[in-house]
Amino acid sequence: MPASLTPAVMVLVPDNTKRTNFVVSIDTPTPRRWTPYPTGLVIDGVTYTPLDVSASGVVESLEDTQPVTASLTVANANGAVSDLAYNNANRRKPVTIRRVWFDANWSVAGTELWFSGFTGKPVVRGAFVTITCTRFAGRKGSTPTRTWAEVMTSHTVPDGVSVRWGA
Repeated sequence: MPASLTPAVMVLVPDNTKRTNFVVSIDTPTPRRWTPYPTGLVIDGVTYTPLDVSASGVVESLEDTQPVTASLTVANANGAVSDLAYNNANRRKPVTIRRVWFDANWSVAGTELWFSGFTGKPVVRGAFVTITCTRFAGRKGSTPTRTWAEVMTSHTVPDGVSVRWGA
């Protein structure tokens, strides 16, 4: 571990045995770049600011190598991420979660894509915003059982009704 990190900070670094962490990128009109790593990270010239963010609920598909859903919980004590919940312009935006691997000196050794998808409907719970993310941004639910012809109604005048046009 680097000597520059205090013991109090090292306690906050998740999984320090495996030397991994993650970064989150949400491409909203105001791009979000976060990491739970306490000092922040710079990866490929992109700065990820430290924030209390966690990824959970990852459901992996058996035939795919990438998870199909993930859940992000972001600290919102100061209201800085409230717009993720209350502004519809931030819905269905691309989200990327990357695992970060560190070497013995706690320098970034590499990254790998862990999840790539779109933001879903957020939920505000106290001082946290939870966003369920899915790999596909399409319609949710079962396939419609009604055909187009059944949904459309006729635009002709009913029998026995006369209509005066241009009156």
